[in-house]
Amino acid sequence: MNEKSFWDRLTRIQKELPVLLKEVPHNRVGTIKEAIDLLDYLELLHEVFDDLWNSLADNRARHLEDLARFPDEKPNCDLVAAIVALNAAVTFLRYCPKSAIAGRRPYSYLKILEDLSRALSDLSEGGAPAPMLRPLTIRGRRPDVSVVLGL
Repeated sequence: MNEKSFWDRLTRIQKELPVLLKEVPHNRVGTIKEAIDLLDYLELLHEVFDDLWNSLADNRARHLEDLARFPDEKPNCDLVAAIVALNAAVTFLRYCPKSAIAGRRPYSYLKILEDLSRALSDLSEGGAPAPMLRPLTIRGRRPDVSVVLGL
């Protein structure tokens, strides 16, 4: 089954359930109402995920365009693309329907991601690296990065 037929079937069911609601015994009404609510929630989730994927796809396209225009600026282009992607993910998580259903928004869960985004933005603007972006301090010689160790 492809995505279009899935969403066509979902839309048809969403339209038919209210009609069916009038024909079922009173003790079964709650089940159909709950199914309607769950289908509405599924549709909302689909829209929210689509927004996230579209934001990430747009970011990827901009990143490739920037790399083509400024090939010598790859680290800066990568950094900007990472910031935009991180902000898209944070926005998605902040407005995710799960937190709306739970009746609370656990913003504290996003704090470290927001801190990372802010630190990367400061770095892209020429600021000193935030402590979270500095290498771990270890006595003696600084360890090789994982790419070098892999070689």
